[in-house]
Amino acid sequence: SSDLYVAIVFTASIAITDMTLDWAPQHALAAGLEISAAIAVVAVVSMLSSVYLSGVANGIGVFMLFGAGLFGGLLGEIGDALNSPKLVHTATVIRYVTPFEWLYQSSLGRLIQGEGGFTRAALKLGPFGGSVHGGVAVWLWSAVYVLMVSGATVLAFSRRDL
Repeated sequence: SSDLYVAIVFTASIAITDMTLDWAPQHALAAGLEISAAIAVVAVVSMLSSVYLSGVANGIGVFMLFGAGLFGGLLGEIGDALNSPKLVHTATVIRYVTPFEWLYQSSLGRLIQGEGGFTRAALKLGPFGGSVHGGVAVWLWSAVYVLMVSGATVLAFSRRDL
């Protein structure tokens, strides 16, 4: 399963970082769980879109949605840097539409908890948006999102003439 793959790669990355740089995050388990949850959300969205789209179109569509989430994270960082409430608000809306991005940003936030100096600065800025403390809200919304998308998937499958 994809979550097992993510867990293995995440654990290996932590181990390699610890062995080579003598650094490991204090909240690695929580960060790993959030990354795995993000992948689960993407998988649920992919299942829904697979009802309506061919394999290639589904892959492209899910990739575009994933890219929209990453773009939203980047917009949030730009909005913070420019002190632009409109960009920050837009990023927040995108975060709710693409909760996998919110889980990713929350995972980055967990990685830097308790860190300072260069380590904090380097990890605060992710490649596509910075860290955000998601807290309970990200988990609750992600659960609601998964339930809604799963329900829509079941409904779509039941109406589809396979």
